[in-house]
Amino acid sequence: MTRRDPEVEALLVRHCAPVLAGVKPANLISLPRPLFVRLWRYAGLLRARGVSVLPLCRCRERGLVLLYRGALLNERLRQAPARACLRAFGYPVEAGLLACLSHLKRRTAERGAFPHEVGVFLGYPMEDVRGFIENGGRHFKACGAWKVYGDVEAAQALFQRFRACREESWRRLCAGEPFASLIAA
Repeated sequence: MTRRDPEVEALLVRHCAPVLAGVKPANLISLPRPLFVRLWRYAGLLRARGVSVLPLCRCRERGLVLLYRGALLNERLRQAPARACLRAFGYPVEAGLLACLSHLKRRTAERGAFPHEVGVFLGYPMEDVRGFIENGGRHFKACGAWKVYGDVEAAQALFQRFRACREESWRRLCAGEPFASLIAA
């Protein structure tokens, strides 16, 4: 990275602070094309701190990007419920994280929308991922960062944890702390 880009830094903090802080495996962000291009200036810094940037799809005006922590995502994909869910959608879970991410990229491009199983990658509770898929996004108990079909109290605690992480990261960025210091190593 050669120079700071306050707009990209603000966007990353507002939308991906829990991933940057190491408390969530992944986040999706949709960016206007100019920001999508400028984000790549940060790829080396992010990678050096364990955060990868994967473009899922692009069109003339926007780009959809998955920011993820490989270690946390690997841990998630080793869990039996996550593996079973992804296997049902044709993911090659035995081939590992990169193969699963490649499959997610293909499914996103084919569908032109988020494949419903993306919640597995984003760290949503499996009961909520399954509930969303089975109910087509209807009949949920609560809604926050995702639609809740299982334990509402546990989900609300996670919503609050992620919100607090964003607020603290935003406070620190606005106070002049270098962006790099907001990324957990």
